[in-house]
Amino acid sequence: MLSQLCPLFLCMLVLSLEFFKSKGETMLQKGSLQVEFTLGESEEQECPMCTWRKHSKEMRLESIKSQILSKLRLKEAPNISREVVNQLLPKAPPLQQILDQHEFQGDSFQHNTFLEEDEYHATTETVISMAQESK
Repeated sequence: MLSQLCPLFLCMLVLSLEFFKSKGETMLQKGSLQVEFTLGESEEQECPMCTWRKHSKEMRLESIKSQILSKLRLKEAPNISREVVNQLLPKAPPLQQILDQHEFQGDSFQHNTFLEEDEYHATTETVISMAQESK
C-alpha cells in the first residue's frame, strides 16, 4: 500500500512545484526535504498554466508507462527495434485489393449461384498473449 502511495505523493509534489514556481530560481524546504530547480529560457516565455499542463501530461504518461511495466513485471521497457517488429508481424493486405479480388457489390444480382467457401469461421493470424501472475 505504501509503495503505491509514494509515487503518487512524489507526482503531486512535482506537479505542485511546477504549478507554483515563478521566474528565476526557486527553493522549497520542508523538514528534511529540499527541492531546487531553475527555469530554462524556453520555459520563461510560457505561461505557468501551460507549463503545468505540459508537465502534468508528461507525468501522467510516465505513470501509465510504469504501471504497464509493473504489471508485466519488467523494470524497463524492452529494447526492440522497429525492423524486428515489422519482421514478426504479418502484413495485412490492403482493403481495396480484397474488394477488387472478390468483386463484391451488395446490391448486384448474383449470376452464379454456387456454394462458396465457408466464410463463417475466422482464422487466427496473430496471437498476442499477456503474462499473468501465477499463484
